[in-house]
Amino acid sequence: VLTLVLPTPLGDQVLGQRLSPLTQKDAQELVRPLSHGQSPDLSGPLDPAPYQEIVLRLSRLLEELPKVEEVSLELSGPRIASFEVRLGGNPEPRNRHAHSKPR
Repeated sequence: VLTLVLPTPLGDQVLGQRLSPLTQKDAQELVRPLSHGQSPDLSGPLDPAPYQEIVLRLSRLLEELPKVEEVSLELSGPRIASFEVRLGGNPEPRNRHAHSKPR
């Protein structure tokens, strides 16, 4: 799961959340609030392209490293202030598009 978070004085505001693997459209929808200036704590609309690229790369990371279950990005103004990675114990690589064959 990829989560985009904006810290506010009243607590964290989740701007969006998507399951991995992300498509280009998923990435666009996830960062859309940034490009529309929908968050009161940002100084205005941001260029969504760098953020789309980041979430697409993180989506690939989630697919390649099965122990990474969730990544949260915390924004502070026009930059990513921090990120959080949650690890789990799933030893098998996951590919949501693959179909397993019966044995």
